[in-house]
Amino acid sequence: MRVHLGSDHAGYYPNQDAARLGREHNNATISIGARMHSTTEAVQFVEAFLQTPFSKDPRHVRRIGMISDYEKHRSK
Repeated sequence: MRVHLGSDHAGYYPNQDAARLGREHNNATISIGARMHSTTEAVQFVEAFLQTPFSKDPRHVRRIGMISDYEKHRSK
């Protein structure tokens, strides 16, 4: 199962803390392994993700920019 919420960068979140950090630090989409988690767990991860805003901390913004720049140059 992949739920596309957020940016074009996906992260795999094995628990609620990882979902929060992925959103807060990376402004990433959420990706959850359907065979690894129950529907209840998946819903909890998505709720944690949605309730957490992107921090906009300069170091996180800078890292996302570096990843985006790399992807642009790599795809040419």
